[in-house]
This record gives sequence, C-alpha cells and structure tokens, in this order.
Amino acid sequence: MSLSYDPEQVLRLLDTARVDPQTKKVLKDRRSEHNGSGREYFETSQFESLKALIARVLPDSKFTLAVSSQIDHRLFKNEGNGWRYGALPVDGEAYVKGLNLIEGYALHEYQKSFACLDSEDQDRLLGLMIDGRIVASQEDLNFINLFFEEILGESTELYYSYPEALAEIGCASFAAALGFNKIGLNEKEAWEPRLENGDANE
Repeated sequence: MSLSYDPEQVLRLLDTARVDPQTKKVLKDRRSEHNGSGREYFETSQFESLKALIARVLPDSKFTLAVSSQIDHRLFKNEGNGWRYGALPVDGEAYVKGLNLIEGYALHEYQKSFACLDSEDQDRLLGLMIDGRIVASQEDLNFINLFFEEILGESTELYYSYPEALAEIGCASFAAALGFNKIGLNEKEAWEPRLENGDANE
C-alpha cells in the first residue's frame, strides 16, 4: 500500500482567501509556464544537454523545459541566483563549461551526444564522472562535482516553485494569508492536505 497526496487538496487552496492576492497571481501564472520560453543564452547543443541533465534530476519530466528555460533566461539576463561556490567561475561560464564537459565525455564514451543517450546510459555516465572514473584530471573532477551540486540545487528550487510540484508533497505553506492556529508538532489545520491511501497493489 502506498500513501500519497491528492494534488487537488493543495491546488484548490489557490482559489481561497488563504492565499494573498499577489502570491495567488504568481502561482497561477506559473501554472501556465510549463512549456518554457525556449533558448536565449545557450547554444542549441548545450541547451539540449541541459534539458537532458535536468530530466535526470526532476521527478516529473513535464517541468524539464520550464526549469531549463528559467535557468537559460536567468543567464541571458546575466543575473545570479544568490550564491555560488568560490571555486566556480560566474554562473554562465560554469554552466557552459559543465555542459560542454558532459557532452565531451558522452561523445568519448558512447560516440553520442548526452541528450541522445537513454536514461540508463545518462545515469551511468554521470555516475562515472562524479566518481572520477572517466574524468581526465583532478581539476575536472573538482569542477564537475561542484557544478552538479549547483545544478541540483537550482533545478530543485525552481521545480518546487511550481504549485503542482508542491501539491505532490502536500505542501501548502503558501496558504498563509489567514495564519495558522495549530502549530504543535505534527498538528495540522483542518484545511491542510492529508495523506491518502494509494493503490493497495503498489
């Protein structure tokens, strides 16, 4: 038996007074952005590698293009995301270098672009790189591990900015306009999402 949240428990809160007007507008607008805005900063091959890499990180592939496009657009505007490792170059340079390294090792190991590999081979390649088993130098190994942490952090943050993603984990923290009365350990308001029984055969 599995337990899960009914996404509608979270999404229907968007139409209530529990969400302040500005937050409501942002989240509702974001629901229509799944297709993303495409490529502005990266070269085509780099953007394809970015999408393929993010697809290995996110639990729901329908957000792959949207998250990739948000990263691309941020770099196009030459904006930071609030932090970076001191050992890495500025974000745009780090992303380009990281994606080019992944593509180079994919071509070396499989004679195919990273985006053209199946998911198992993509995971295998990334694992070999992280473990240092195919990386050409210690410098590349140090860089790629920090780069993977960077892209994991940013893509996860962007993914959970979508209300549908929050709904998957039953998170209704955005519905705070009227406050909370139950604040004890494991206490829930009557309107907060509850876990439901899933398919008993799962």
